[in-house]
Amino acid sequence: MRLLLLTSRTINTSILNLHYKLNPLFIGSIKRIKIFMELQEITLYALLLGIISLFLSTKYATTNKKKGKMPPEPAGSWPIIGHLHLLGGANQLLHRTFGVMADKYGPIFSVCHGIRRVLVVSNWEIVKECLATNDMVFAARPKYLAVKIMGYDHAMLGFAPYGQYWRDMRKLTMVELLSNSRLEMLKHVRDTETKLLLKDLHDRSINTTKKMGY
Repeated sequence: MRLLLLTSRTINTSILNLHYKLNPLFIGSIKRIKIFMELQEITLYALLLGIISLFLSTKYATTNKKKGKMPPEPAGSWPIIGHLHLLGGANQLLHRTFGVMADKYGPIFSVCHGIRRVLVVSNWEIVKECLATNDMVFAARPKYLAVKIMGYDHAMLGFAPYGQYWRDMRKLTMVELLSNSRLEMLKHVRDTETKLLLKDLHDRSINTTKKMGY
């Protein structure tokens, strides 16, 4: 009976020792599996977000094309970046790229900057028609979230949409800030700021030269 009891205790002790040895390995395996599953979820969410963005951008472009007769558009537009990959390059000048496109598609055509469609005009008669005859149509600006946040809800003159507010701000700016009398009155301020800027640049250049040992 004592031998059986001792044997049982020995077996229990061995099982406990084995459990304590395997427990860290088991916990480590569980943690690795958990991390792997989290990475799979993040990858799945990123893939779904990319598919949704691709679908929305494609739908937006298709909807715009159905709104009426649109100017010609160069081929090769990508869903997210549009024609940006065709406009850049180390040895590629933008005005020459637009010139080649104008020779191919005519004096007026459109390109996509991301999801925004941009009208490119290379004829002075069409430019006059856009900016003089139909200037009210082209006076508005697109509304961006970044401009809304940083521009105090489109309150800045340079980012405000065309309307009564923009006309009042423009009038106030021309009368109170950019008129000849105001420019002459604030001339000393501009001169002082210019001198301070040049002095700061001069001091920085001298300090840099001293640090480099020249």
